[in-house]
Formats: sequence, C-alpha cells, structure tokens
Amino acid sequence: MINLYFHTSDPAKRKMLDWFHNQKIDVQIRNIMQKRLTELEIRHLFLLSDNGSDDLIAVRSKTVQEHVFDKGLTFNQLVIAVYQHPKILKNPIVFNE
Repeated sequence: MINLYFHTSDPAKRKMLDWFHNQKIDVQIRNIMQKRLTELEIRHLFLLSDNGSDDLIAVRSKTVQEHVFDKGLTFNQLVIAVYQHPKILKNPIVFNE
C-alpha cells in the first residue's frame, strides 16, 4: 500500500494521485493538518528517508523561514519541531512500507 501525506492541495499532489489512479495503485491519503502525525510516525518517516531531514524538511517554506530552526537541532528536537509545525515537511510525502 502506498501512503501519501500532504498538508496543502497543490498540483504535485493531484498529479501523483492521478498517476496512481491511472496505474490502478491503491493509495492511502492523509491530510496531516487535519490528522496530525504522531511523534512515532515522524520518527518512522525519518528512518525511511535516505538523506534524513534533507529529504523531508522544506527549507524554503514560509513556515521554516518564520521560525528559527537551527541546523544544530538534536533528532528529538527536530521531531518535536515537525510535530508542532507539520508544514515544515515537504509536500506531498509518498512512501510504502
């Protein structure tokens, strides 16, 4: 099963959903602003990524620019920051188990 997490409905999300639908691939979608990620789910996303925070954090996003996120954050601090500000994640995030 493919999982797709998003926080805004943008063209990239719609294109991905259309592609999965055309390929007849089941997708479980989740708006992370309506149903927030748990700290355990955030940790799991980081474990799945090849390049850690570089793969998941949208460094050019308005939310990241509005808040001071030090590159020296510990892993636990980063998880808490994502939990408190889910819009710092790239959009959409697609993964399978």
